[in-house]
Amino acid sequence: MLYEVLTNAVQHAHGPLGVHASRTGTGITVEVSDRSPHLPQPRRAAQDEESGRGLLLVRAFADDWGVRPTDQGKTNWFSLKL
Repeated sequence: MLYEVLTNAVQHAHGPLGVHASRTGTGITVEVSDRSPHLPQPRRAAQDEESGRGLLLVRAFADDWGVRPTDQGKTNWFSLKL
């Protein structure tokens, strides 16, 4: 899932990217930050499209996920229970 969130940032955002992972007693949370103020929108891709599936995959497999605006852009995150 990190690949999907990071690829989305590389393709659609601008400025430096940041990746942060943290482990709690029950799971792991991964965050990808970028400088774009545009919040991602999950969408269905046509069968012949190469893009448009990443966030749907994250939503399907992560235990929780989201995006939050920051002063510098936004942070996309997802959590997995261990």
